Amino acid sequence: MYDDFMNADSGTTEDSRFVIGRDARFGEEEIWGFVLTDGRGAPRPENKWHLWRLCWPYGWAHVTRLDQINTGFLRFALNRMYLQDRIASRYGARAWNIYEREEKETAREHEIENLDQLMMDTTKENKWLLREAMDNFHRKQVNATRPTKDIIVSHDGQTNRSRIVRELTDREGGLVLPDRFNKDN
Repeated sequence: MYDDFMNADSGTTEDSRFVIGRDARFGEEEIWGFVLTDGRGAPRPENKWHLWRLCWPYGWAHVTRLDQINTGFLRFALNRMYLQDRIASRYGARAWNIYEREEKETAREHEIENLDQLMMDTTKENKWLLREAMDNFHRKQVNATRPTKDIIVSHDGQTNRSRIVRELTDREGGLVLPDRFNKDN
């Protein structure tokens, strides 16, 4: 909590000298801090929620910006601030920075492991298709085949049938891919 106090050098908490309060210039809305304007004097709306704390007798201090206000995110933010307080009060602010770095590094390692496992699983599922392609390559059958699928379109009472010929998708051809790589989803 190293941010400057909102009304430091602007008065006491009860008499904040218009740093925190209502401002007639901005439609009598409650203003916390110094308002950023759009160049013509109108306030620039931020549309964000913020968490403040009262540091008696000095003033209000900014704690964090809240990206969401649903119950799950607020619980997450509260747990995170509690953990930060526990670590920083016991071991200092530097320990919290080290903890955050290690946490990010661990998350990155898990993401890499998950991608490696996904690649291994996909390769295992498509092994038969790769073996078939290698056999064709050894027999010098290297021309593109472009396999197609025939769809017969008809309805009741129709005497002649029409036919649609289209290329197979990867999934129809037997290739197994993770869902995010499938074009036909």
